[in-house]
Amino acid sequence: MNELTTIWFYTLSTSAQVLAALVGLFAIFVVYKLQGLNPALEDVRAALIKILPYISSNINNFGRRNTIEELDLKSDRELISIFDEILEVQKTEPQRLQIKSHPIKSGLFPEKYYDLNNQTKTYYETKAASKQDILSRLKKSLIFGFVLITFCVLELSFTMYLIDIKVLFLTSVAVAVYMMLIIKNVYLISIF
Repeated sequence: MNELTTIWFYTLSTSAQVLAALVGLFAIFVVYKLQGLNPALEDVRAALIKILPYISSNINNFGRRNTIEELDLKSDRELISIFDEILEVQKTEPQRLQIKSHPIKSGLFPEKYYDLNNQTKTYYETKAASKQDILSRLKKSLIFGFVLITFCVLELSFTMYLIDIKVLFLTSVAVAVYMMLIIKNVYLISIF
């Protein structure tokens, strides 16, 4: 019985360490991916923050008149909503919009221009949605990983007193599922 306790003690100890390493590696991968995504997202955001006050001030009877400072404090979702309203005015009542188009040069990418059109809105929505999806996957993976690590450590504490093969088997399955979840998330995030 003592030998079995030692085997499970090392198994649970290793499982907790592997889980902690997976959590750390996944977090590093996410940070690396966000560093690649943020310049493009911030570029279009900065361009929209520059263009939206000018465009909205040129629309007759447009309710939202925000300054650059106010727009800078808004979330991506709120900026997309304002941009969507302006595009709706442009589409349904072009006479209210005193200018048809206003290209603005990118700050980070000098060769790139953003324009007042659905393509810019779609690009911004896609980048913002990608960032939200990555952060959501990170949050879920971290919570699940820390719960499993805590469970392994708690089981480790009671290994000397209580050995239940069903619980230990369940832990092993949960660790394997978590590994597959991390691999799946790394793959899905890498294709963004």
